[in-house]
Amino acid sequence: MIKFPGLLAIAFLSLPLSVNAAIIDIEYSGYVSGTEGNGLGFNPGDTVNGTLRIDTSYSSGDVWSETDKARYEAGPDQYDLVSGYHTSNTGSSVDFVEIYNDSRDNFMGGFEDFLSISDSNSAFFFISDNTYTSDFFSIQLQFAFQGIDWITSESLDNVNILVNDLVTMGPSWGVMTNSYGSGDFSGNYSAYSDTAFLNFTSVNIKSIDVPAPGSLMLLLIGVAGLLLCRRKV
Repeated sequence: MIKFPGLLAIAFLSLPLSVNAAIIDIEYSGYVSGTEGNGLGFNPGDTVNGTLRIDTSYSSGDVWSETDKARYEAGPDQYDLVSGYHTSNTGSSVDFVEIYNDSRDNFMGGFEDFLSISDSNSAFFFISDNTYTSDFFSIQLQFAFQGIDWITSESLDNVNILVNDLVTMGPSWGVMTNSYGSGDFSGNYSAYSDTAFLNFTSVNIKSIDVPAPGSLMLLLIGVAGLLLCRRKV
């Protein structure tokens, strides 16, 4: 007869050990296709590359709750839903991730997989009782690979895709923007922005298998319960 400690151990060991938030790395390379303002120091044709990481454990959850699509937004005081571009934890994070699993209208009579991400911060500063400044720093990347079923769930499980041909890359693109504004509470306001638009030549998107933080603890509790049960036999 299995007594309570043994039942408790078996229950813990039976719990799923893969209740993970999605972690996805995106490596991209390409070139600047156009600029506005001073273009963040870029000129058209300049080479760009970088890596962003998505970690949905820093989100407030899926705010859409729709079949085959999801939107994650940064939780309060969380700056790493999307990380790798703007690293300063000032102001408010406006990171987001939108995922379409064969559910985005491609405007050609069909639907496609689509991923849109933004690593962005917005800050507001009082200079005096009547004046203020505002800053906005952002990179946004959008991926719609033609003819490939590369998203199998809106949780982005098991994504592993490398695309480096322009036909498959299709309408995928990116934009980096730094915007600055100043004004007063009499209604005066002025702003300017520096922007660089990106086209991709290579994109590698892959999910990272990271155990849930509680998985090891649950396993240890289960093993301890089994040992306790054996000692009492």
